[in-house]
Amino acid sequence: MLGLLARVILSWVGAPKAHGVVKFLDKIYEVFLIPMRRIIKPIPVGTSPPTLLDITPLILLLIVAWILHPMLLWVFSLTPVGIGVQSERSEPKADEKPPSSSVW
Repeated sequence: MLGLLARVILSWVGAPKAHGVVKFLDKIYEVFLIPMRRIIKPIPVGTSPPTLLDITPLILLLIVAWILHPMLLWVFSLTPVGIGVQSERSEPKADEKPPSSSVW
């Protein structure tokens, strides 16, 4: 997610496309952004000439944050106790006596 955010910021500040970091980030994220751009067209902002605002990186960030991240946590069982994961409590067996509360 940080790489996508860095890519968006670099595009806003006008980093040259020939820079190694920009090339690397484009190679990773354009694979996901190009199909999204076919569906979601840029939004015209302003007048004479209108600037086009590409919101596909924002939508990709939301998809990763709201869908993929929770799914990965669930798959790798990293969710905290209480959110779909049962804790293992040890209950005394029928033939065992509960521990005494007195010290002596």
